[in-house]
Amino acid sequence: MPPPAPPDLVALLLRLYAEQQRLTPGDPYIEQHARPAVVRTQAAVFGWYQPHLVNPDRQGGGGFDTRGPGGPGSLTILDWGCRHAPDSCLLRAAFGDAVTLHAADLDDCGRFAAFHTFARLTYTRLDHHYRLPYPDAAFDAVVGSGTLEHVAMDYESLKEVWRVLKPGGRFVVTYLPNKWSYEEWWKREVRKAGAHPRLYSRAEFRHMLLHHGFRPRALGYQTRHDAVGGAAGWKRLLVRAAGLHRLTSTLCAVAEKVPAMV
Repeated sequence: MPPPAPPDLVALLLRLYAEQQRLTPGDPYIEQHARPAVVRTQAAVFGWYQPHLVNPDRQGGGGFDTRGPGGPGSLTILDWGCRHAPDSCLLRAAFGDAVTLHAADLDDCGRFAAFHTFARLTYTRLDHHYRLPYPDAAFDAVVGSGTLEHVAMDYESLKEVWRVLKPGGRFVVTYLPNKWSYEEWWKREVRKAGAHPRLYSRAEFRHMLLHHGFRPRALGYQTRHDAVGGAAGWKRLLVRAAGLHRLTSTLCAVAEKVPAMV
């Protein structure tokens, strides 16, 4: 499990889930994601990738700060495949008016009013299986949380994400199903339900990013014993020495759009 998330972000998401449950009682999708453990993980993963968006010094000098095209302190971000858009809500809570948020998915506008209203996002319903309805170089960052594994053509979708990002822009991927996940194995071989049709290894995903114009800045297993961090040092060493971190359910990455691999 990821490390504890800041309580204010956890409390915010729990409040938004409660509001959404009042608006759409009995929605199984919301019920599943409203569980406290899921909410804590969502906020913790956001805490992992947030510094990659705003602090170039902590990322070895290759990042960008919040001085976007809207002036000092501004970022324009696309929440790609947003569904109820918890990432947009966390971005709004973290950056306030310094971020301009766009979001896109297949759902009808208004289905997740509690979340979308709080995030103050501009939502677009997608009508193509990979094309994104935005101009070239429109965004400082694209966040795809549990998205890439569901698109019809992942290679074409990566090309579109590269197109709509500005040079040096960040592509954040979280909850990407791991090829070696014990949970995916259990769902596929034992439970016979709920497994993802398409899985990725860490090496395969790195290869995909590099071949679509992205240089990985951070890439790992989405667990406190690897990418997300937070476990006690001796526990991390033991788990990683045994290779158990590689059996986690999902992968996560932050990659940079580059014009050439130099």
